[in-house]
Amino acid sequence: MRYFVDHKTKLIHKILSAGDECGFNTTPVSEREFTNNTEYIEKLTNSSEYERCPHCQKFALVSD
Repeated sequence: MRYFVDHKTKLIHKILSAGDECGFNTTPVSEREFTNNTEYIEKLTNSSEYERCPHCQKFALVSD
């Protein structure tokens, strides 16, 4: 699974689920990061600075 890290809002999006309701469209490209590294994503979420985007999570649960 691929991820999109928004360093401005500190949200982690699932690329396949991300959309306008996630609000990342105002984040500058320089503050966006794309990764396939699940361990890195876990490290970010465990640091309590970052959280998973609730919109992407909701969409993923419906589509699973």
